[in-house]
Amino acid sequence: MRPKVRKIKEEIRQFHEEFKRQLTTLIVGSFSFVTALLWRDAINAIIEKYISGIRPLVPLSNVYLLKIYVALAVTIVSVFIVVLLSRVSALKSK
Repeated sequence: MRPKVRKIKEEIRQFHEEFKRQLTTLIVGSFSFVTALLWRDAINAIIEKYISGIRPLVPLSNVYLLKIYVALAVTIVSVFIVVLLSRVSALKSK
């Protein structure tokens, strides 16, 4: 084969490989997003049940503070898990 034809075939193969990688990343990201939304709904339901039980005891402004505290706690735990998984992934790739 001529060099130009080989080069074009190689570029098509590389494009195909990169397309598969990007599509896989997109699909995994989509499932992760849906999972996060489902967990958010579950956590919100638990918080709402807890808040409805203490609402008579806590002023309304403190209920919003409770939601902010829960959001901060979930964020901190999420960041910790992401960092932990990144380190485990880095160790496995070595």
